[in-house]
Amino acid sequence: MRTVGVSTIENLQARYIGDGTFVVPDTMAGSIRVNACDVDTAWEISKDERTWNYIISGNVKKRCLGTHPELELPAPGGPIQITYIKKN
Repeated sequence: MRTVGVSTIENLQARYIGDGTFVVPDTMAGSIRVNACDVDTAWEISKDERTWNYIISGNVKKRCLGTHPELELPAPGGPIQITYIKKN
């Protein structure tokens, strides 16, 4: 699935690497990073960089509203408002 240039992702494999950051697969770059606008301290960091430990859906944004409005990442990737998350 190509994630760059889209405003939503649905049921995409993801690897949590900490500090609200997920690595998701990308057909052009191999993988990209997205930062959650709202971080859950219960999320577990993946112990293996080859293992996708979450399935996520969400809205990719230019910047997060709320407690981290300064969070803005260059393309590809960026902030994401997670609408669904499931641990694998």
